[in-house]
Amino acid sequence: MQPSTKTPAFARSRQVATEPGLQIVEIASGATLSAFTGRNSVGDPERAIFLGGAFFCLTFAGLRASRVGTREIEFPSRENAFALLSSEPVELTSIAAADATRQNVALFLSDEALDRLDIGLLRSGSSGSGQVRHWRMTSAARGLALAILRSGTSRQVRRLRAEALALELLADLQEQEGYDSDSSTRDLQSSTLAAVQRARDLMIATPSSDHSLLSIATTAGISPTTLKREFRRVFGISPIAFLRQLRLEQGRTLIEQEGLSVSSAAYACGYDHPGNFAQAFRKHFGFAPSHLRR
Repeated sequence: MQPSTKTPAFARSRQVATEPGLQIVEIASGATLSAFTGRNSVGDPERAIFLGGAFFCLTFAGLRASRVGTREIEFPSRENAFALLSSEPVELTSIAAADATRQNVALFLSDEALDRLDIGLLRSGSSGSGQVRHWRMTSAARGLALAILRSGTSRQVRRLRAEALALELLADLQEQEGYDSDSSTRDLQSSTLAAVQRARDLMIATPSSDHSLLSIATTAGISPTTLKREFRRVFGISPIAFLRQLRLEQGRTLIEQEGLSVSSAAYACGYDHPGNFAQAFRKHFGFAPSHLRR
């Protein structure tokens, strides 16, 4: 199925559009989902032109990086995600591991589609060639994306799940970015909000690094006291608690999907002691990490 030509969200090369294993699901005019499961072909990187709006990329295997215009985004782990907001066309390039199994889902929403939903993402600071946000994949988004990637579902079921995934991602972005006009962020200075977002993006991109409140604040260009106060004001959680959640979710993925031991996963996601990881894991998820190994 070819993308809609009425209010398109993206345009693909003929080679990519006809690739085996590629599903194109048109949710509505200007809202298109692309899902791929299969072996990476050897050759040139895959390219698509994003025509502006909101773009979400969720990868589960087989992609090393993605290029947005000239900016390359490396994927540090097996499961990764990022969001792009742009008011102008941008070339997107997928950089895949050669001859490896790949699974990824991409959602393209035109600015017209966002306007119909009365979602003012592009009116809230995104302009020009785009702003990239490292994405913290929620369990709901992950489950919907993997369900779409599974074979054997009907076109209607895929479309319903694609619509549900689009709404989940948009709702999460609205919440994470503080775009709600009734939220407490409306009085926050744009420079402070930008620094808070940089701090969040840093933690999402590198959760296993040796971060501290001071190092995060320094990198983001804000004082530790202001970061702690305003991060909680915007996201409803402290920076360190947010980092802890990211590490625990990464650890769960490493155990559940990669088959790592509890100790190996603890060290890989930034914990110095597996016992501390196991204790925090049980408190966050309600069961011990060893349960995932059974």
